[in-house]
Amino acid sequence: MTLDELLVGRRAALLVIDMQNDFCHPDGAVARRGGDVEPIQAMAPRLRRLLAAARRRGLPIIHVRTHHSPWTNSESWVTRHHGLNVVQCFPGSWGADFYAGFEPVSDDRWTPGAHEYVVTKHRFSAFIDTDLDLVLRSQTVQTLILTGATTDVCVESTARDGFMKDYAIVFVSDCTATSPATAHQAALESIRRSFGRVVSADELEAAWAAPASGSPASAGGRTTGIEVRTAATATPASGTSHPDRRPFKKEVLLDDERERGFPAVVRFGPYLFVSGSDGHRDPKTERIVPDLAWKAVEQCRNSYGRIRRRLEQGGYGGGCAVRIQNFTSGQDWRLQRMALWPEYFGEAEHGLAVSFGAQARMSGINMITTTVMGVTPDVERVAVVPQPTPGRAARVVRAEPFVYVIGVGGLTHPRTGEAAPEEVPEAFERQLRYAADWLAAHLDRAGVAPRDLVRLDACLRDVNRAPAYHRFWQEQLGGEIPFATSAIGLPLGGRAEHEIGGLALAPGATKEVAWREDRPGVAEAVKAGQLVFVSGCSGLGDASTGRVRPEGSGEKPAQTRQALQRLEAALARFSLGLGDLLRLDIFLRDIYFEDACLELVRDRLGKDAPTMTVIGAEPADSAEVELTAIAGAP
Repeated sequence: MTLDELLVGRRAALLVIDMQNDFCHPDGAVARRGGDVEPIQAMAPRLRRLLAAARRRGLPIIHVRTHHSPWTNSESWVTRHHGLNVVQCFPGSWGADFYAGFEPVSDDRWTPGAHEYVVTKHRFSAFIDTDLDLVLRSQTVQTLILTGATTDVCVESTARDGFMKDYAIVFVSDCTATSPATAHQAALESIRRSFGRVVSADELEAAWAAPASGSPASAGGRTTGIEVRTAATATPASGTSHPDRRPFKKEVLLDDERERGFPAVVRFGPYLFVSGSDGHRDPKTERIVPDLAWKAVEQCRNSYGRIRRRLEQGGYGGGCAVRIQNFTSGQDWRLQRMALWPEYFGEAEHGLAVSFGAQARMSGINMITTTVMGVTPDVERVAVVPQPTPGRAARVVRAEPFVYVIGVGGLTHPRTGEAAPEEVPEAFERQLRYAADWLAAHLDRAGVAPRDLVRLDACLRDVNRAPAYHRFWQEQLGGEIPFATSAIGLPLGGRAEHEIGGLALAPGATKEVAWREDRPGVAEAVKAGQLVFVSGCSGLGDASTGRVRPEGSGEKPAQTRQALQRLEAALARFSLGLGDLLRLDIFLRDIYFEDACLELVRDRLGKDAPTMTVIGAEPADSAEVELTAIAGAP
């Protein structure tokens, strides 16, 4: 495996081992008993520079220190120096302190990116009776970058044990040291021959600086190929967990109750996807109940109850929901439906989920359609910005490798409280700016930024403003939209001009961006966490380029097929096909085209159909159909 392959697309962590006064300082215990610390003294400035470069890159950094005391010293351990009882690195002593320039970055709040983890060991290897393996697995680390003192003892011991635990090893030759030089070289040769890759600090920094292997060169600051990016702040908070690193497979846990030829629940590794659930149908019979007309609470119970029952029948439960999306006939009963969340999504668990809601075009008496993305119970969820009161959704939830953000509007500014204008021409732009500020403020609490988004859903009161919406994000992010997005026209209701919300990378996670050919700097699809998020695929979009083809206006079946072809082309950017789809959202100008549209989709996808949700809306450019999707990359 090349150095690029070890670092790009894999989660790497820098381990700095035993850079403590007793091992490094001329007045430390090793020097006092006659040991030669000059090689470590000579190496230290180079390691300081590498540490600074890793911090600039946002790499997860773990400092390993040794503590020795009568509580942890065995007889064989204290007499290992040919019977000499050596006292060093006693907890709380100067000798145990970190050597100057190697103090871990820390803060009182454990803010991601502003707090580096410290592992305390009592033997040579950092894996023996410590929490290092737990920390690495929690952060889905796959590659260990080994540095520190001494090359042939503690660093090599840690490298060997790490290799035995299936971590890839990158051993930095000029950021480790020992005496004599022959021992240093012998240790490097041992690592090179049997345990990992030996590189210099310059080689490592060059690999960090180089573009991803296979990515096309930038043109005018923008790329049209696939580009690898890491979340801006890349040190995750301690105690979080990522999904399993093993390859995932698509599993249908439950078929649609109405036997429409697509799943009700799909699992892909730790991710759960649930098809849209309507409120006007009896969950027991799946028949429309006319008496449910205008009964919002009863319809919410049907919609949420079906979601919960589907997850239960799939072997899980409503508490697994991490992102709840509601499309309703009105927003005036929003608080009533929120009050039901604890009952259907868990008394405590509903506070570990975010929501996104908008008013939509509904068929007949239907008042609500709900769709859910969930995670399996083994994935730890953290409410980074918790629910304001019980019965409400959290604002930001981290369930790595993603950060889920609640849908936000822009009626007020998040810091000043200034009210945005309403019902005037300038309202759209001001509210969008405030909404973006809200989004950025929420993401900042999770240690990431808007450019770390992987999917951003936008509902606009006036779909004619879609070009202004896209232009706004390009201006905000230096000419790019580095995330999958769609801007759909929905009535919204109330006073807001729009609702935006989505998913971002958790700190340190990596995404690959496939750029559109017809619109440089705009993402066509984004891959992260073994999922691929696809931007809106218009029924008027050319299958290969995405350019609008107005000659297809009004042709609903033709636009459905065209949108599927456009979606297929987007998935092909990551060597995927329609059979890899996990979730498909279908936006229809004519909601009564739903059954015919689903039949067309089912005929095209066959037995590999994903979960599906149909929403009545106004796609941009006067299209009849627009699709957004999430696929799995096994």
